Amino acid sequence: MLAADQTVLVIIDAQERLLRVMPDQEQFKKQLAKLIAGAQILHIPALYTEQAPDKIGATSEDIAVLLPGVRPVVKKSFSCAGADDFLKELKSLRRKHVLIAGVEAHVCVYQTVSDLTGKGYNVQVVADCVASRRDHDRQIALERMRGAGAVLTTVEMVLCELLKTADSQHFKPIMQLIQ
Repeated sequence: MLAADQTVLVIIDAQERLLRVMPDQEQFKKQLAKLIAGAQILHIPALYTEQAPDKIGATSEDIAVLLPGVRPVVKKSFSCAGADDFLKELKSLRRKHVLIAGVEAHVCVYQTVSDLTGKGYNVQVVADCVASRRDHDRQIALERMRGAGAVLTTVEMVLCELLKTADSQHFKPIMQLIQ
């Protein structure tokens, strides 16, 4: 089970030019916004990356605006773990649980999940917050991530897992998010 004080949210390459070609991009953005808001309510830090932003462009403004004070980690490697700046920031947080969201599931998300599980992190992939251009690629990626040791979850499931109890001071705002 996840614990909020041991968890970090990682959002991979939610760049506008990539999101534009994802099926159901509005639903993806809606779910990702819920996840980010829930993480903020629970005081879970977030990291986000941009794959070659000089070529692909910046994070979608719809997403970036939800992460005030957080600067993107620029990377060229598909795996976030291939970027020294990312690994430094992740290590500095001293948290062993990593929630993963982003695009594309079968490239950057999969490679990051595989690398982080290999480094001993407890990785959960928020399945309704990962996308690929083709559903077949997304489905195979989810299977391979599970095979690499990641746990699959959803926004509602993970926020309730982090919340732990209806007695929490955060119960009402989390429930308002997921309904």
